[in-house]
Amino acid sequence: MRKKLITLISALLVLSFFIGCGSQASIMKKSDNYIDTIFFEDVTTFKVTSKCVKNGKWMDKISNTDHGENISPDLSWEAVDGATQYQVIMIDGNWLHMDVSTSDTSLAEGAIAGKGAKGSRYVGPYPPLGATHTYSVFVFALKNEPGKFYMGFDGGGNSINDIYKGLNTDADGNTGNVIAYGRLDGNYKKKK
Repeated sequence: MRKKLITLISALLVLSFFIGCGSQASIMKKSDNYIDTIFFEDVTTFKVTSKCVKNGKWMDKISNTDHGENISPDLSWEAVDGATQYQVIMIDGNWLHMDVSTSDTSLAEGAIAGKGAKGSRYVGPYPPLGATHTYSVFVFALKNEPGKFYMGFDGGGNSINDIYKGLNTDADGNTGNVIAYGRLDGNYKKKK
């Protein structure tokens, strides 16, 4: 009985690994703009979750389209030792859709509304008609307040690697400010 249980658990772990890999591969395959190159892969990672992502797709309600409500998604993650704050970014290739600074380890659905001040702004997905875009949420665990750097909200010209570099330097100019990061990807395709 014990041997069968161990075999069953092992099979489930292997299956969940392949499902997870398949899900990521599926998101990449269906996307017109998936971010597949990041320069901070050696940084410790943690898991980010949201009820607004189903089967690798963002729900309509978070979108800034006729089918959506333009409400920010719920997000949650585990606390990271040594982090004093978290920077939450949603990016569509090079287009910044969310910029949130928080000391909490979760954001409620709809918690961030509109193009507020830096560190508290959101605009939902609105890809061109017929295009499938990946909207990636990155949560960075920071030791200290980051220094000033460019993040063009609701506009192009952003790079997740440049955002990481900006966050990795604190307000006093010290590097090594990012302790860990989490990533959650979901695709969105605009409907007619």
